[in-house]
Amino acid sequence: MIVDNIKNAGSYALTSDSFERAFELLGDAGLADQAAGKYEVDENMFYLVNRYASKPAEECKLETHEKYIDIQYICSGSEIIGYCPAEKLEVMTPYNVEKDIAFYHTPAEFTKIVFEPGMFGLFLPQDGHKPGCMIAGPQDVVKIVVKIKINN
Repeated sequence: MIVDNIKNAGSYALTSDSFERAFELLGDAGLADQAAGKYEVDENMFYLVNRYASKPAEECKLETHEKYIDIQYICSGSEIIGYCPAEKLEVMTPYNVEKDIAFYHTPAEFTKIVFEPGMFGLFLPQDGHKPGCMIAGPQDVVKIVVKIKINN
């Protein structure tokens, strides 16, 4: 897992062409104005525009993905994203190949990171993450999630 501010994205873009394209995409200020939904970039990348109210942590689920890396970027609002290494998690809902997601029971102890506008988290398959958790109360959040296909 990597957590940083979008102003430092150039450091990560150096690691792969896919990351470079993803961070160029996230640099487009108009992205947050698009309607909620899924947008294809190419055969290896797409992004989701999400609009929602953050929820109590107990209503959010820890998840992992096997086929795609997530870059979750907060455009507006704030939320907590929980983190725990997948190897320490107990499966609640087994991996669904079609949806590329597995859900896990939330352990008593996990890392809670406050995400504010301009921040992003990069989550790899081994990174259990629990997005959408409210801080002190519900907030309206606009988040872009770029999904980068893992080429094995």
